Amino acid sequence: MTDYSLDKPQRQSAIGSLFFFIYSLQKFIRGFWPLILIYVFKGDASKLLGGTVIYIGIGLVVLMIVNAVLSWLNFYFFIKDDEFVLRKGYLRKVVIALPMEKIVSVNIKQGIFHQILGVVQLEIDSAGSKTKEVSISAINMRIAQELQGLLQQGQSKESGGALAVDEEATPAVKKGILSLSLEDLLRVGITQNHLRGLLLVAVFGYNIFQGIKDVFKSEVDMVAEKTGSFIEHSNIIVLTILIVFLIIISFVISMIDTWLRYYNFKMVKQKSIFTISSGLLKKKTITIPFSRVQMVIQSINPLQKWAGISTCKIKQANSTAQTQKKDQVFTTIPGCNPQHFNEISKCLLGNWLENEFLELKPDKVFAYRIFFISALIMSLPIVSIAFTNITVLWSLMGVLPLSILIAWGIYCRRKYAINGEYARVHSGLVGKDLSIIELYKVQTVRIKQTLFQRRKNTANLRLVIAGGSISFKYIPYSDAIRIKDYILYQVITTPKDWM
Repeated sequence: MTDYSLDKPQRQSAIGSLFFFIYSLQKFIRGFWPLILIYVFKGDASKLLGGTVIYIGIGLVVLMIVNAVLSWLNFYFFIKDDEFVLRKGYLRKVVIALPMEKIVSVNIKQGIFHQILGVVQLEIDSAGSKTKEVSISAINMRIAQELQGLLQQGQSKESGGALAVDEEATPAVKKGILSLSLEDLLRVGITQNHLRGLLLVAVFGYNIFQGIKDVFKSEVDMVAEKTGSFIEHSNIIVLTILIVFLIIISFVISMIDTWLRYYNFKMVKQKSIFTISSGLLKKKTITIPFSRVQMVIQSINPLQKWAGISTCKIKQANSTAQTQKKDQVFTTIPGCNPQHFNEISKCLLGNWLENEFLELKPDKVFAYRIFFISALIMSLPIVSIAFTNITVLWSLMGVLPLSILIAWGIYCRRKYAINGEYARVHSGLVGKDLSIIELYKVQTVRIKQTLFQRRKNTANLRLVIAGGSISFKYIPYSDAIRIKDYILYQVITTPKDWM
C-alpha cells in the first residue's frame, strides 16, 4: 500500500517538464511556421540568413528547455481547508485557490504522448471563470482518478489529518449505462452530419491555402488558375464524379472523426455521478455530477431515426470560456436508443416523462418570419450574381416554394411545454431536437416584445440558466406574463440549489 499525501505541496510527474517544453515548441511553430517554410524551401532566404538561423534556433531551444524546467520546478498543487490550491510561475507567481464545492468540471485527458509516457492531463474548472482554471499536464493516472473523484464530490478523505490516496481502497459500486461496440460505432458514424465533415475540410484547407499562398504566391496562383480552368471546361460527367468524390470524402471524415472521438466509449453511473470515457488517439475521462446538470437535449436526424438511435447532450454549468465553444459546453453521448435516453434523463431530471405538460404553439406569425428570412437569405446571392449573368434569375422561381417548406417545417416542429417542475422545447427542421430544463435552476426570466409582436400581442419568453437558455418564441403575451410569474415563484420558494 502506498499513500500519496495531498495536503502538502506536490509537483506533477517529472515528465511534466517535457510537456512544458512541447507546449513552448508548439507555440513557436504556430507563430513562425511561414518563416520556417521560407527557410526550408526558399534558397535565397537561406543564403541571406546563413548560419545565423541555426544559432538563433539553438538559442531558442535552450531557452525553451530552461523555461520548461523552471516552470516544472515552480508548479505545485495540494488541498487545504477544503480548497484545491495551485501555485505556478517563476517570474510571475500565480496562486489559484478553488473551493471544492464550487468545482464543476474535473476531466482527465490522455493524448498520444501521454499514453506513450504513461501519464495523463488533469483539467479543473469552476463556474463563472473566464478561462480554464487549472491544467496539470502530467500526472499519474491513479492519482488523477482519485483526485478527480475527491474534487468532483466536494469532500475530503481524511487519514490522520492528511488527505491520502490509498491504492488498495475499495472502489464504489458502478453501474454501466452505455457502452458502444464496433457495430454501434459504425451506426454512429453512418448517421453523422456528413456536411459538417466537408465544411471542416473546407475551412482547414482554406486556412492552409492562405498560409502557403503568403509564402509561395506565384506557385499557388498558378495551381489555382489551372484548377479553375479545369473545372470551367469540364463536362457534366467530370463534375458529377467530383461531387461524388466530395461526398465520399465527407463520409470518410465523419467515420474517422467518430472512431477518434468515441472509440471504446463507456458511460457508467456511480452514486450521483456519471463518468464517461472515450477516445482512440486522445483518451478523455469526464465526470458529470447530477446536481451540476443544467439542460438535457435529445437530437434525432433522419438517418438516426432510421437506425433507431439518437444523440443525447448534457449541459453543465461551465466557465465563460467554455460557454463560447459549443463543443465544450455540451457533453455528447452518441448512439442512444430510447431506453438509454430514458435512463439518462431519469437519473438527471427525475420522473419527467410521467408528468403532464401544458403545451403551447407559437403564433403563425413565427412561420411568416422564418419564410421572410429564408427567402431573403437565398435570394441575395442570386441577385448579386445576376449582375454578371442575367440567366440565374430563373433560379428565383425555386426560392418561394423552398422558403415555404422551410418555414412550415420549422413551425410544425416548434412546440413548447411546461408544468410545475420542468420546461421543454421541441424544435428542428431536418432533424428533431428536444431540450429539457428544471424550473428551479432558472436564474433569469426575460420577456421581449418587438414592434411587430405588439401588433399581434405576442412575445418571446427566455429562460436563462447557467451558461445557456431556452426560449418560447411568439407565444401570447398574456401567457408569457403568467409563465414568468409562475417560474419566479417556483425559484423563490424552492429549497433546492441551482447547482
